[in-house]
Parts: sequence; C-alpha cells; structure tokens
Amino acid sequence: MKFTKAKIATLILLLVTLVIIGGVVHSESRKNELAKCSSIGDWSEIAKSVIETCHGVLAVQDEDSNFPDKYIVSDQKHDYMVAGLQWKGAVIEAGGFLYVVDQRIRYDTGQDGKPFLRLQLDDNQQFGVIYAERSEDLPRYLKIDMTSGVVTPYKSYDQMLEADRVIFQKLKS
Repeated sequence: MKFTKAKIATLILLLVTLVIIGGVVHSESRKNELAKCSSIGDWSEIAKSVIETCHGVLAVQDEDSNFPDKYIVSDQKHDYMVAGLQWKGAVIEAGGFLYVVDQRIRYDTGQDGKPFLRLQLDDNQQFGVIYAERSEDLPRYLKIDMTSGVVTPYKSYDQMLEADRVIFQKLKS
C-alpha cells in the first residue's frame, strides 16, 4: 500500500484530533472526580493534582514523596493524614463510610518512645490519641465517616460489628 502525502497528512490530522479528544475526556473525568470532594476548593492546585479519588471529606491521594506509602487517605475537613496505603484500591466505600486497612509505616512516637496515632474519634473537632506498646499494636482497620471524618478504629476482627467485619474481610482478600 502506497502512502501519498495527502494520506499521511490525513493520518497525522486524525491522530492529533484523537489526542486532543482524549485530553478533553480525561480533563472532564478529572473535573468530575474533584467535584466529589466536599471542600476541595480551599486546596492548592498542587494538592488537587495528586488526588486520585474523593469520598465526602476524604481524599485518596498519590503520595509523591520519599515515604514508603504509595497513597494516603486524607481528611480535608480536619487537614490530616488518616491512613497510608500501598495501592489505591485498598479502600471500600459502603453506607456512607470509607473502610480502610491502614498500611502505613508512619506513626508518631511519644517522649517515652512508644507509638501513638492521632485520629478524629468524635465530632468535637478534637483529635483522640491511641497509644500502644508497639507499632504492631496500633489499630489498622479504620471505618471513617465520609461526612464528619470521624474514625472508628479496630485492632482486630473480634472488636468489629459483624457488618464491618464482612466489609473488612473483602479488603483483605
């Protein structure tokens, strides 16, 4: 098959058109995803650029840093990192809650050297603190209210309501 200059020009024009259309579709898709964020308007353009998905006041963000977490779940309402993830699919949205198995390696350490987590445990705008003897003893299963940002932490399946356990078990498989 012989390509003439006209056929090559037409082919190039077609490819350029497809690239432009693809960019517009991606841009609209991104805009729709950001619209799900309840308070994204206050965030900087850099912060918006790393958001992967939104769930009410919660955002799953690409962690572009030297930390071991690939993604983080952040609470936009209270402006803090709730959980760290190795892959963004490690969350399930159900019944107004985001269920997360926290895979973070980061946590705070007190003056005594013991690990602790700060989480939004109730609606009073105060952070609750959960202490542990070892980092392995910190709660890893987090049920987060997508409207208030309130976190219900669990250390193990036996602490959970049956409905929550079923959802968390889906995340582990």
